[in-house]
Amino acid sequence: VGGPRWSPDGRYITFAGFGGISPTSAYRLDLRTGEIACILRNGPDEMLTGAAYGPGGTHYFGRANVKEGSAEIIALDVGSGRERRLYRSPAERRLSIALSPDGRWLSFNNAGWGATRSLSVMPASGGEAREIWSFGETKPGTPTINHTWSPDGRFILFGAPDPSDLRQWELWRVPVEGGEPEKMGLRRRSGIFAISVHPDGRRLVFVGRGGASTDSELWVLENFLPDK
Repeated sequence: VGGPRWSPDGRYITFAGFGGISPTSAYRLDLRTGEIACILRNGPDEMLTGAAYGPGGTHYFGRANVKEGSAEIIALDVGSGRERRLYRSPAERRLSIALSPDGRWLSFNNAGWGATRSLSVMPASGGEAREIWSFGETKPGTPTINHTWSPDGRFILFGAPDPSDLRQWELWRVPVEGGEPEKMGLRRRSGIFAISVHPDGRRLVFVGRGGASTDSELWVLENFLPDK
């Protein structure tokens, strides 16, 4: 089980089910009845790479086809089971996604190991994607870069490793409308993953590691985000 997400009304939790080491299907737990239903079942060569709850029963997923070496973003109507492709890249292994607080925009970054990475934004209803920052070419073995939106929708925050020392990570933010990213004053060893900002914009929670994949830590930071 991985990647749990609350529904906006607090009634459901969706999560990924794993086939081997890769998340292959998505499930929804009804907290009132305890019923668990599969809402998205992928093919044998497909795996989930990200998820975001949208308004009106829509759920967004990043999905990769391991055999083809491609990745896509889909919108799933949970009620009808109908899915619609919003974006496809024929040369990506993984897409990490996040939804803006107002539900109007999707952000995504190609999070594969190595190659040129970038962070882009597109309408949640579908349409043209716009790159807001390029990380440039990354070394093979560079871990996934996670990101999330600020509560006011003006910035996207992400944790990224230092290219000269992949064990050192820093927290950054970049304006959605474009511009240079800026450091947020957090630097630590062994990762800044699964970032989530509190609605008040002053607190942040993330997952870190103490040096091994089995040594995970949950951190909460308070009163550190800039006012501007």
